[in-house]
Formats: sequence, structure tokens, C-alpha cells
Amino acid sequence: MLTDVLSVLKDRDDAIANIDYYIYAKKSRSSQTDNPLHDQLETILKFAHSSYNKQKIHFHKGEQDNGNKEEKSHKRTGTPHRKKHRKPMRIIQIPQATYCPTCGCDILSPSKKTTERMLVDLTFTKHGVRKSMAKYWAYKGRCPTCRYDLVPHDFAVKGRPQFLGVGFKVWITYLRVALRLPYGNIHMLIQDMFNEDISDPLIIQCIQEVARYHSQTEKTIFNHLLESPFLHADETQVNIDNVNQYIWVFTDGKHVVFKYTETREADFLHEFLDDYQGTLISDFFPGYDSLNCRHQKCLVHLIRDLNNDLWASPFDTEYEDLVVEVKNLIIPIMESIKNMA
Repeated sequence: MLTDVLSVLKDRDDAIANIDYYIYAKKSRSSQTDNPLHDQLETILKFAHSSYNKQKIHFHKGEQDNGNKEEKSHKRTGTPHRKKHRKPMRIIQIPQATYCPTCGCDILSPSKKTTERMLVDLTFTKHGVRKSMAKYWAYKGRCPTCRYDLVPHDFAVKGRPQFLGVGFKVWITYLRVALRLPYGNIHMLIQDMFNEDISDPLIIQCIQEVARYHSQTEKTIFNHLLESPFLHADETQVNIDNVNQYIWVFTDGKHVVFKYTETREADFLHEFLDDYQGTLISDFFPGYDSLNCRHQKCLVHLIRDLNNDLWASPFDTEYEDLVVEVKNLIIPIMESIKNMA
């Protein structure tokens, strides 16, 4: 490297000497009527051309050898895609398909053809997590009506072959929902820890499937909410793709359910809370008042609204007296609750 640098510096000194020589020669040959400055500038431009000194320091390898540029341009770049070889830890046979989703036939004859799937999953223990791989195979079922060979339904969800197990999908959902990691970070984390390439669409598919798995869990939690003597409800505005939408929360202090709607219309509340017999604690949004149950307004919302109005009307003494009376009513109640706790 030092030899190359010295060579470049030597070439630079030679170039400067050549410039001085050409300037002197041009100047000596110029007539008295011509301005020698033009010839001097033209000479400098010739030596400053980019094609001069091809042995200069390069940062791009392709610039060093222009002669082989055409030869290198048609060469294929990158490494060819190779199918990842996975050695299964278990080989499991599952029953063949017994139902045809096309015609509804439930009498499928056994076929000699087989199908197999490699399932990558995560096993969680109290000491950590480990990757597991199992190969599932089964005989295909022959539909006598459609004359199709059908694979077992366990091999696919909504027509998509399954590659990741439930444990892997739950872990991806935890990274996205609980830790709020971007898709790129999730992909990098899975690649580093488990040597698996997971695309963004597959991450979204895993989260959707986990949500479907827990649809019954949501119903169970909501049944607990309906049995509670009191229920808190509130909603907040969120911006999704530059569109204002709403997230609703329902809780009894122990169980929580979140609901998403595109608008603030409260029609969907009747679907869940029409049979509720307890006390609904909410803010002053009129949508809650249409429900046929006992109502209690949230003191936090009440105090916040009173305080905001007081700041907005600092010279309204009559309203200030009203706020003072509300304060004198609420503070003893809060103190009594605090002493009971």
C-alpha cells in the first residue's frame, strides 16, 4: 500500500512538471497579440481530465479495470437460492383427510400418494426456549366425486400450508404486540437466534392466526365482564394510515377487552352490553347513555372537565362557587375510601 501511495505521489510530481513545461512552451511560441493565459488554462484542463493518471487510488473495484467492464456486466451476481435442509427431530404420521371441502363428501378412500410437511416450532421451558423441528406425513384421501387427492386439513390453515408451529407464532406475536418491534427487527432477531428467514407477510399471517386462536378467549373474558357488578368503559382516538379511528376499552379492574372501530358510532355497544345488568362507569359521551343499564359518570372525567372550564372562564365567579361545592363534596368521599383501604 505504501509503494502504491509513493507511486501516485511521484506521478503527481511528474504531472506538475509537465504542466510547467507545456505552459512555458506555449508561452514562448505565443505571438505578441495572443493572450498566453488562454493556452495556459487549456493545458491545465488537459492534465486535469478524469482519464489522466489511471493508477490513482480507487474506492470502487470496478473503476480499476475498465477493460473488463463488459465482461463483468453479463456475469450473474448474488448466490443462487438453495433450499434449506432441515433435519427433523421427530417424524409423526397423522390421519388422512376425511372430508372434501368442495363437494362435502365425507367418505374418502385411501390413496397411495403421501404428503409431508416440515414444521418448525419453539418449545418454552422455565429455563429458556429451544427450537424444534418435526416432519408430519400422511396418506392423501381420494374424493370419489371430485376425483381429487386431498391433504389433511391440519397441514393448512385457510388453504395456506403451515410452516411454523403455534409456539413460534405466539412468540412472533409477543415481539410485535408486547415489545412493539418493527418487522425488520423481528426478521433479524429470528435470523440471528434460530437461523430462519421469516418474511413480513408471514409475520402478519402469524399475528392474524394467533388472533383467531384467541377469539374464544375474548368471548370468555367478556362473559366475566358481564358478570361483574360494575364495568368501566372508555374510548380514545388513534391515527392509522392518516385516518382517525377508535379503540374502546372495557374492564372490571381484572379482565380487559379492547375493541377497534373505524368510527365513534356506538351501535356496536348494544351487541355486547344490551344484557348487562350492572353499573356502567363512563365519561359523558352520549353513546353510553343509550344502553339499558345503571349509569355512573367517571369522577376523573368530571373533575377534568370542571377544571378545564374553570381555566377557560377565570372571571365567572358563579361557576367557581359551583366547582368549590363539588370539591367539598368529593374530597370527604375520597378520604373515607382511602381510610377504608
